Amino acid sequence: SVGALVPVDEQVFKRLYSLQLILVNAIPHAAGLNPRSHRLLHCPSRTQAAVTIPRRNVLDGALLWRFATLDAREQARLAEAIGSTTRSVLGALA
Repeated sequence: SVGALVPVDEQVFKRLYSLQLILVNAIPHAAGLNPRSHRLLHCPSRTQAAVTIPRRNVLDGALLWRFATLDAREQARLAEAIGSTTRSVLGALA
C-alpha cells in the first residue's frame, strides 16, 4: 500500500535514495524480508507468467525513518558512506 506521495527536491532525493540503498544491507529487517521486494512492479503477461520491473524512483519512508532510530555513531558512519552528514540526512527526513 502507499502511505503518502510527497514531492522532494532532486538533491534531497539523491541523498535519501543513496541512504536507502545502504540501509537495505546495513540494518536487519522484520522477519528477514528485503524491503526492495516491496518496490517491484509485477505485471502479468500473456506470453510469460509475469514480468517484474524494479522501481528506482521510489523512496521507502519507513526504511529511511529507521535511520533516526540508530545510535549517533551508526548514523555518522552511514551518512559518511553517502558523502553527507548526519545533520543533512536528518534535515532531509524532516
